Amino acid sequence: MRSAAFVKLREDYENVALANMVKNANDISGEKSLEKDGKLIQQSDPVFLDPTDRLGRAQFFAPRKNMFGNLIPTFWFNIGVIWTMSLVLMVTLYFDVFKKVLDFLGNIQFKKKS
Repeated sequence: MRSAAFVKLREDYENVALANMVKNANDISGEKSLEKDGKLIQQSDPVFLDPTDRLGRAQFFAPRKNMFGNLIPTFWFNIGVIWTMSLVLMVTLYFDVFKKVLDFLGNIQFKKKS
């Protein structure tokens, strides 16, 4: 039995459209799962599934990402990706990698057919 405070909190702050989207409740086909390559794939409530891939790939609203066998919350995984990309960009800017690549591409000579 739900308490009145919980019901009021849910009525005040729940976003029904967002809840329907993450639970795939608006699917008109009505199928709860589909079969692909001999495996059943859950279609309803995908937000509650844990990912099966080992390198951070998961369904769009996954609550956790699988990184080399460890389940990491999606928020911290995404923060790590952003920091890694920022560090790589800083290194490429520091060593003028973009200029060197463009200079290399500009020096390529193509032979003309006669």
